[in-house]
Amino acid sequence: MAKEAAFRPEALAGVRLAVAYAVMEVTAAIRLSAAVLYLPLIAMEAVNTAIEEIIDHIAPEMSDTGKHAKDLGSLAVFCLISANSILLHYALSLHLTV
Repeated sequence: MAKEAAFRPEALAGVRLAVAYAVMEVTAAIRLSAAVLYLPLIAMEAVNTAIEEIIDHIAPEMSDTGKHAKDLGSLAVFCLISANSILLHYALSLHLTV
């Protein structure tokens, strides 16, 4: 299914983040924070995909309500990607100043 493609970049990013955190030898607190932020990202991507599937099934024609629902799901995913990025930048700042 084409919607599954949304998970691939995030799964790959998760692997890359784990490798980056291992290379940087970050603290256990940062590793735990990374897991706490990454798992909801995957869950929200699943919810966003479900929203898109439901909207496409119920109202295949373009509607404002459907567009808003899809946009809000995408916003939630974006917010979690941003939170993961903030943590990565924090870890990098600690690693590069040492």
